[in-house]
Amino acid sequence: MAKYNKRYYKRKPSAEDEIIGLVSVASVFLLFYFWQYALAIIIILILFKLILFINDCDIFSKFKESKLYYQGDSGKKYLSQLEKEQQEGKNNQYNINCLKKGLFGENKVLYTLMHMEYPMYIMHDIKLQCKNNKAQIDFIVVTKKNIYILEVKDLNGNIDIEDDGTITRISGKYKQGIKNPLTQNNDHVKVIKSIFKKERIYGSIHSLLIFANDSNYIRFKKGTNGYKNKIFRNDKLEENMIKMENKKHIIRQEKKMKYICDSILKYQIEENIEKEYFIDDIRLYENDY
Repeated sequence: MAKYNKRYYKRKPSAEDEIIGLVSVASVFLLFYFWQYALAIIIILILFKLILFINDCDIFSKFKESKLYYQGDSGKKYLSQLEKEQQEGKNNQYNINCLKKGLFGENKVLYTLMHMEYPMYIMHDIKLQCKNNKAQIDFIVVTKKNIYILEVKDLNGNIDIEDDGTITRISGKYKQGIKNPLTQNNDHVKVIKSIFKKERIYGSIHSLLIFANDSNYIRFKKGTNGYKNKIFRNDKLEENMIKMENKKHIIRQEKKMKYICDSILKYQIEENIEKEYFIDDIRLYENDY
């Protein structure tokens, strides 16, 4: 039988292999001759991370709980107006019930915020105007890391949310498509951003929709991931806010938080703008009574 000699072939290095080799050699060379600088950079990074950790622990601050910084009364005043009109035969009990339901939902959310063991300033039921833009905002929450604009709805039934933000309320066999309240709340955010621009205030602003009825079942359909961190029930409010807080480092202390609240209150108005917001709520609650 014929013998065959095995032949071994060396693969010619590719351009990519040569580049990797050169980078490796250069890295070893730089590390060997400049290891002091590399070590200094590593130490600086470790110290920076340690400082951020100590800052986030907020060890030296005495401000550890939520505080109500401002409590508006426009909702209560409007309720008194409707009750007076009812006595004069100009209004009906249905409108009064709708407003009471909305106020009840806001009070539930306020209770949740006030019992969160987390440092924050809460402003409730506030009317603002910046330039030609007006807003009646349910809640503005200022923390050491973020600013939250909360829109509260107290609806019966379950909630379906489509990928385009369309919201359907389902109560038994009854289905009702409703305007996404986040659209309205985003207009509120624009007013706050206008105020911040004039006052030179910087920080992240989050627009949140809170369903005050803890019995609601909220179903997010496929493609709605962008709404899952913006829409949730009142009983999930603390859990989700803490998640958002943990994603950032502390950027302001209590003095700065007060300054932000005071700056917002400078744009407060007394003008009666409740009715235009209340009309939308009547449509929302039409199947609840």
